[in-house]
Amino acid sequence: MVDADRLLARVEWEPLRTEQKWDLLEPSLHLPPGSETITVRRDDSYHLDVTLTGRCTSSDAGALQAKLDGNHVPGEFARGPDLALKTMGGSVTIEGYLPCGYSFEFPDRDRIAFTVPVHTNRVRWKPDGGGAPAWLTEWFLNGPQDSPWRRTSERSFEMRQSRRWGTAAKQPTDFIGAKSSVTTVDHFLVRAAGIDAVVHAVPKGLAPEWANSIGVSYFGAVPAENVRNGLEELLGFVFGRRLMKVATVAFDAAGFAVEEVIVGPWGADAKGPCRRPDWPLLPLSLAQGGSSNVEDVVMNLLPQYLDLREELRLDDVLWRLWLGHEAATTIDIPIFASGLEILAGAWFKAGKSRSKGKYLPKEEFDGLLGDELKTASVKLKSVQFGDRMLRKLQGAFETSGNERLRWFFDEMELPVGSVEEDALRARNQAVHPTRAHTAEECLQFVRLANVYRMLMVRVILKALAWNGPYMDYGALGHPIRALTEPSGGTM
Repeated sequence: MVDADRLLARVEWEPLRTEQKWDLLEPSLHLPPGSETITVRRDDSYHLDVTLTGRCTSSDAGALQAKLDGNHVPGEFARGPDLALKTMGGSVTIEGYLPCGYSFEFPDRDRIAFTVPVHTNRVRWKPDGGGAPAWLTEWFLNGPQDSPWRRTSERSFEMRQSRRWGTAAKQPTDFIGAKSSVTTVDHFLVRAAGIDAVVHAVPKGLAPEWANSIGVSYFGAVPAENVRNGLEELLGFVFGRRLMKVATVAFDAAGFAVEEVIVGPWGADAKGPCRRPDWPLLPLSLAQGGSSNVEDVVMNLLPQYLDLREELRLDDVLWRLWLGHEAATTIDIPIFASGLEILAGAWFKAGKSRSKGKYLPKEEFDGLLGDELKTASVKLKSVQFGDRMLRKLQGAFETSGNERLRWFFDEMELPVGSVEEDALRARNQAVHPTRAHTAEECLQFVRLANVYRMLMVRVILKALAWNGPYMDYGALGHPIRALTEPSGGTM
């Protein structure tokens, strides 16, 4: 499709599709004297590559080197200041500016040109004279590989030029150049919990070829950041992928950016997760014969997710779902287990539990055994490790970790199958191995990890009051099961 001045790219993908370079207009106490430009680009893994360049006199070289070397102690965790810099055309903020090396060149006898790599994970750009925001788009790597899209977009382009000469003679004044149009199935709508948004694919050729990138565009009143983060988390859960945010851009009505926030994706490897297959909750892809409408799924889950996100620590739980999914075999199950334990602990604290995860309320326990515990305290005072034994006695009203999980499943009225029980036991086998695992045992861990992951999914869906089915990746053929039906099947 013809695209003059890369208008399509400007509104259809994140700002660092090409490098950004800003000329500094004012000095900063935190920058080396003579600093002239800040350049921001993406490296091969799509992380931020920020470079400061400038020039100084030879006599200032010693002071420059001392400033760049800094006073950090080896091994110290350091975070630099947030630099707000005035540049040609607007202001740029480098958050957590931290020089991480330098190099010098000597173009002539009296001048030194220096280059300073800068560590940061967030750059904010605000051009001068920007208009009022009309919509906001957040851009993500690691979108779904199998298309969940349900609606069509129509894009058209026409090039037109006008020319008028100061003559009375009849002359052609308007010239029409190239034009094109295309219709694609590439988005769906989110209209729930007060959100009016479009989730859309990035056209081919704009984003990295190894990533199926998407955008989420908000119109009207833009939700608060925590609400947008909640939608991001839920979309990843529905798609079966960890979305990686790379930019947030506010546009005016003409499609020009009025503010850009550019970030690097979390983790050392962005390409690996992007190349893995989807694990969607339900068959969503029309191209693959999917029967479930992603708009309905998101509409049903989003209000409850946003309502319970903080109370049940669902963002932490989903984070461990992705970490476990991307971890090596045998390490993944303990990570899944930590997410399930976080959710269970939050459930017991949130007032949704009858038992609160305790045999007795502490007040009732102390009322029954208070005198005996005082006696035990006196008797154990002079005994080695007596304080530790006393703490165990005083905490006897609480259930153990494994028992709490069982109570949690019972209170949620979620049946747990025999294969899921095997997966729960595999957590201890992975954490406390007695010997190296054989190839067959590793294969069994892979199978049980898939089941453990699906148990987490079932628990999350149950907490969100989901009444529909789920795709069971813990069984051969990935059958669609009712939520009350445990994961597993024939292994």
